[in-house]
Amino acid sequence: MKSRLEVTKELLTDTGSIWISISDKEMHYLKILSDEIFGEGSFVGTLPRKTRDGKSDVPF
Repeated sequence: MKSRLEVTKELLTDTGSIWISISDKEMHYLKILSDEIFGEGSFVGTLPRKTRDGKSDVPF
């Protein structure tokens, strides 16, 4: 993953952006790698997505 991100950085323009879809299990590793390659100040945010249709564990 690291080598792909390094190539992506070289291909991006100064005003470009990168959007990455990844599972929750790997998200933290990706954040660390991205901060190392693109710089911590480049991170904008995380977009959550609905991953299941299930019964809520929260009682009403």
